[in-house]
Amino acid sequence: MKKTIKKSIALLMTAIMLASTFTFICSAGRETVNVTVTAPKVGEKAEYSLEIENENYIPGILPVLAFEFWRSAENNYEMFGKVPTMDECGDIFRNMADSISSDEDEPYYKSYKAMYSAEADMFKTGIMWFEYDEADLEKLYEQEPSFKNESRKDAIIALFNYSEEYGLGDEIYSSTIKFLKPGDSFVEGKSYACCVQIIKKYDEKALNEVFLTAKALSTYFEKKIEINKKLENADEAEITKLNSELEALDNQYREKLDKYDAAKRNITFGNNPVITVNGNQTEEHTKGLWFAFHDFGEAEKELTMLGR
Repeated sequence: MKKTIKKSIALLMTAIMLASTFTFICSAGRETVNVTVTAPKVGEKAEYSLEIENENYIPGILPVLAFEFWRSAENNYEMFGKVPTMDECGDIFRNMADSISSDEDEPYYKSYKAMYSAEADMFKTGIMWFEYDEADLEKLYEQEPSFKNESRKDAIIALFNYSEEYGLGDEIYSSTIKFLKPGDSFVEGKSYACCVQIIKKYDEKALNEVFLTAKALSTYFEKKIEINKKLENADEAEITKLNSELEALDNQYREKLDKYDAAKRNITFGNNPVITVNGNQTEEHTKGLWFAFHDFGEAEKELTMLGR
């Protein structure tokens, strides 16, 4: 079970890397798009919605992720036994989080559980929040001076390696950083940062056609996977026979395969924009999972009567 989970996670992260690469195919001339995010204020709840100051963009990257699942439908039949719907593509992260259990060879399992759940929300809503303590950053710089030369984003994210919340803290150093969940409120003395994702509007009908044509090939994928498994332990004579079966299978489903390939060619999401948050420049993260990072710093305190 543990090997299956790890294999599924590896394949899933490959899909996300493909999605990230896909949207960065043409990086020249990227459009700058500002999003409005309510700044953290003590006692108020974190908002999980974005106001995008450009009607041509929508929050999240779930459609891009779904496209990557559907354009590699055969892998998904092998992993999940079907082509996931768009909502299921996002929930797969959360389902994997629920499936991960303690493993002495994987000390970060609690961190994975929290990360996949938070990312699943970000794929849909376009935003992910986490809470940290400035004092923890200072301790990190003392323990690992090299982080003084890293970006603010990298230093803050590094705190997860020592998180008390996810079981990685130790006696020498631990941090209180954690992901916020919908409904959580901002706390006095804590600092907050968010990750933001948006994509250009896409042709919903064309994207749905990719899903439908992939789904129509369910029997084809099932038969092909079965033949490929036989090929793994086949002798020379059996290999010749099985390859002939694969060729015949392709010919049998040629019309549907051509329709599937044509549907995939009709999809485009354009370039990822340069995102600013409340007019401020953000840091970008493109290693496997694309997002724009914005650090708000310490939450604003409520104004007293004297301060009004």
